[in-house]
Amino acid sequence: MRKYLNFCLLIALLSVFSVVSAQRNGNPSHTPRTAVTVSSGNQPFWLFIDDIQQNDNPATSIRVEAIPEGQHYLRVELDNPDHLTIGQYVTLQRNRNAYWIENQRNLFGLSPDRAASNPEIVVFFKYAQYNQPHNSYEHPDSYNNRPPQNRPEPTPTSPASTVFAMPDNNFQQAVDLIKKESFENGRLSIAKQVLDNNMLNISQIKQICAVFDFDRTRLEFVQNAYSKCTEKENYYLLNSVFEFNNSKTEFDKFLKSQK
Repeated sequence: MRKYLNFCLLIALLSVFSVVSAQRNGNPSHTPRTAVTVSSGNQPFWLFIDDIQQNDNPATSIRVEAIPEGQHYLRVELDNPDHLTIGQYVTLQRNRNAYWIENQRNLFGLSPDRAASNPEIVVFFKYAQYNQPHNSYEHPDSYNNRPPQNRPEPTPTSPASTVFAMPDNNFQQAVDLIKKESFENGRLSIAKQVLDNNMLNISQIKQICAVFDFDRTRLEFVQNAYSKCTEKENYYLLNSVFEFNNSKTEFDKFLKSQK
């Protein structure tokens, strides 16, 4: 009987030790999880979280489950001819995380606290893979808790090498500052200052172009913004910011010179 009690005590101690060790080592299973829902009116889209595509087919409302709490980068690519992209940093917490794709005067953005109650698609959060063999999976929390000397070098598609566009709230402040300038040259000067220390996506460049009155200013800005764009492969979409064909021709010549 005494041997049996000692055996039970040993098992209990080992269980407690395992839990404590897991907590000290940052076991991913102890990371709090939450969910996020992104919706639009009738415009299907693809949802990217931390630059990883979450849905295989476009939908008007998507809920992603089992996301680690904390800051993430949400990016939406609309399923339309322009493939307009919207992106911003968000902090996901245990309470309800919901975002609505707003469209005001053809300017798109993510607005919090509005989403469809019955999403069209529900998926589990997809993580990046870090040089893992086929069918091998590693939780990103365990990757982050490795000693630095044991971490694999990031691949070009991993979040460690991904360049994100300017956060939406900071970008909106920059646009408001540009709009306050009375003259076109002043607006262009501040827009160039924004480029000095920030990266922009196609949607953000379009929004700044909408502030200018003349095609020549828009052309000069998009030429300067090319090196600071996170979506150079979609730069041709900026054709739509110009009113006149000669401006579009100049823009086309510029794009060809960058190849």
